[in-house]
Amino acid sequence: MRAEGRQLAFRYEALQSDLSKVIADARALGSANIVGANIPHKEEFTAEVARKAAADFNVGGKPLKDAGISGNDRRRPGVRRV
Repeated sequence: MRAEGRQLAFRYEALQSDLSKVIADARALGSANIVGANIPHKEEFTAEVARKAAADFNVGGKPLKDAGISGNDRRRPGVRRV
């Protein structure tokens, strides 16, 4: 399966725990755009949860950018879960 020109969705936990594997998988599938498929939270989604998620995504942003992979969510057709 190739995902050239497609956006891939990865679990938030994978983005946190094994970003190098996410990058390798995206490259192997030919995708240059990924998104976090979910932001885990136990209760309601609060501003605090959103701030923590933003901080987590910012940590992963530089390695993704260095790998030539975009991490923005364009909400377009063609998102595939990996």
